[in-house]
Amino acid sequence: MQNSPDLLIITDADCVFQITHDHFPDITNSIENGNLMVLGYEDWRNNEQIQLKSKPLCNGNDIYILNPYTNRYIQASDSEILDLFCEDKSLVVKEALVWMGAKHIIVEDEVSDKDTIKGGLKIDASTANGIGGSLNTTFSRITSVNIKNTIESEDFERKAKSFNEVKSYMQTHGLSGDTKLTLLCDRLKVDGKLSGKERYTLSYLNEVDFALKVLASINYKVFSSSLDFSLEHNHIHSITKSLLIEF
Repeated sequence: MQNSPDLLIITDADCVFQITHDHFPDITNSIENGNLMVLGYEDWRNNEQIQLKSKPLCNGNDIYILNPYTNRYIQASDSEILDLFCEDKSLVVKEALVWMGAKHIIVEDEVSDKDTIKGGLKIDASTANGIGGSLNTTFSRITSVNIKNTIESEDFERKAKSFNEVKSYMQTHGLSGDTKLTLLCDRLKVDGKLSGKERYTLSYLNEVDFALKVLASINYKVFSSSLDFSLEHNHIHSITKSLLIEF
């Protein structure tokens, strides 16, 4: 699942046939670039490796975004998708730092929730059920508090695990591309342990933003006429937290 595409679309056999016979070059290119997987309903039922948070509705709107931190696909119209990505990333980042021997992790600032990035989710709590195929959901302030509680940790007796253990954990939990954590891991390999204080900026929802940009670039109407992932109709909030870590 580590190399799974960011997007998964499950659709009917006729649609799969058209795509596999190059009727839609933009979709084919996204598949060949490793950004998208398109499966028929029967193929999905026979594939035990793909994990879904919820089963397909078989209504033409079965579009999923990969949560790399759990290796599970979440339906794009799921009203909890932003909260789930934020909470899961918080958990795996904290655990990676714990494995590196972090004795004290605190959140230095509150959530930064800025509606600045075009190409993502339409934030509209009043239509949070994915009406008409558009993505309508919201990042709750309650989740912001929960994230702070999820990240913060203290244990001054904590010891670092081995470099190989930490590296394996990062690879299997979607963190291998995180430059800051990778550098800390490399230092752990050389020194055998980490010491001192570090600051780390934890950014959320980059994965959702990228997936929706891919969706906006293909002919998504092939799957359902009610879908709308055009950039002008969707945007995503920029959410970051600053962490202070003591090893």
